[in-house]
Amino acid sequence: MAIIYRDKSALIIDDFGEFRSGVRKMLEYYGMKDIQTAGTADDGVAKAKKRAFDIYICDYNLGDGKDGQQILEELRHFKIVKHTSVFIMVTAENTQGMVLGALEYQPDCYLTKPLTKAVLKTRLDRMFNLKEAIWDVNNAIDEEDYEEAIKYCDENIADKSKYMGFCIKTKAHLLYQTNNFTASRDLYDMLLEGRKVDWAVLGKAKSLFSLEDYDGAVKLFKGLVKENEMNLVAFDWLSRCYEMKGEPTEAQKTLELAIKKSPKAIKRQIKLGELAKKNNDLDTATKAFRKSVRLGEHSVYRSSENELNLAKSLMEKAATDSTLAGKKAGKEALETLEATEKKYRRDEKVQMETRLIAARVFVSLERESAAEKQLKEAKELKEKFVGDLEQSVIVNMAQAYRSLDDLDEAASLLNEVSHSDADDELKADIEALVNDPEIMERQAELNEHNQKGVELYQSKETDKAIDCFLLASEQSPTSAAINLNLAQALIKRMQRDGKTASDFEKCMVCLKHLESLEEENKRYKRYQEISKIASSLG
Repeated sequence: MAIIYRDKSALIIDDFGEFRSGVRKMLEYYGMKDIQTAGTADDGVAKAKKRAFDIYICDYNLGDGKDGQQILEELRHFKIVKHTSVFIMVTAENTQGMVLGALEYQPDCYLTKPLTKAVLKTRLDRMFNLKEAIWDVNNAIDEEDYEEAIKYCDENIADKSKYMGFCIKTKAHLLYQTNNFTASRDLYDMLLEGRKVDWAVLGKAKSLFSLEDYDGAVKLFKGLVKENEMNLVAFDWLSRCYEMKGEPTEAQKTLELAIKKSPKAIKRQIKLGELAKKNNDLDTATKAFRKSVRLGEHSVYRSSENELNLAKSLMEKAATDSTLAGKKAGKEALETLEATEKKYRRDEKVQMETRLIAARVFVSLERESAAEKQLKEAKELKEKFVGDLEQSVIVNMAQAYRSLDDLDEAASLLNEVSHSDADDELKADIEALVNDPEIMERQAELNEHNQKGVELYQSKETDKAIDCFLLASEQSPTSAAINLNLAQALIKRMQRDGKTASDFEKCMVCLKHLESLEEENKRYKRYQEISKIASSLG
């Protein structure tokens, strides 16, 4: 079928004027009239966002700023490049990392310079013959009407059209995308009868993953990467399988293999950082987050989270490593935080988080006054977000106060968080704080029943005070503060009304809980005094 180009539109993005001019002339030779050009990435993205084009021809290397991969990444992210259009990536480079990085975002075609009129025409004809033959399918996908797209696929399949194979592949993908995992698995199984096709194996493995058959999925993904070590998507999914199977170390190793082959994929770098952090591999986490910050500079996936994750991993390195490497990590963390504050100066939540991390860095560097200043500023910012803060931020603040031995603030903040809404990593952080003996004790002291009991005891309402201390004891049975308060109140009542078996037994239970107190504990002296009085009553 002859393709008519006079009704097509094109956007050419290249930083060399001669190349833009040359490609324009080629397209004009084919009969095209609606042609726009851009000499920079930003200009190209801006023009693409203003209107849709049928053809995008983009150079990979565009000098400073975004490269072609990041342009494609952004246009795919915002669904600007339609399935009915064609995106061609052009470059003079052919390094493995660059080619794989560009291909991961699925350009319709990848061409190397110098570009000739005949080569470009051949590729465009081939792609538009396919695009126009299944236009209804692609248009329905662009409209996100997946049921309609599947219907058009079925029509092409029933007619045994030239593009029947493509439509079967597209239908299987759409079934998966619409969460019909059993149907997609069965269709991929049918496709694999009698012949093995990598994309069908990949689709079946993804379907098995979504059906929670992780062992079956692992077997297929491992086979794919063994046969083709450049199948990076299979590496990603294999890593996800290991993570779901509770094997984070294997998940990390798998992702590291993919990153060695294609280091420019920012989302993969971020995921590696998260996995390495979970595995307590701070060096790998730091390296991955550092890379994600660099890659994010001109990417649609640029986010303050990248910088904050880097600063956190450096902070943890500084807190756990007393060598020169730890001090260097602390210095880099502060430099990262300073840059983040400037970059996101209008985002008060980011400003607050940078100060929380900085406070803990200063603690590790033994600069407590600087840490207190950062924490004071963070607390002032927190007041602006009452009821509108992620739990992770509140936990970070509690950790910062704990690092400064401010148990009152740490314990108070823990009352604002809930285990039920937390992911596994956040739950672990909460548990570490909740199970901290000193925080546990301070939380018990802050217990409303305990505090009310203290007030009643001081007002000489001993019986009511005992009732309150007993309620507090039910919530924190091993708390030193509560057991001392209850024992003291019980002794006071026995001194007033005479010893009873019930009160004496309760008093002895309290003192039993306190036997493990060490002499260095600030409550030890009071414990000895109360024990002495209790013994005299026995």
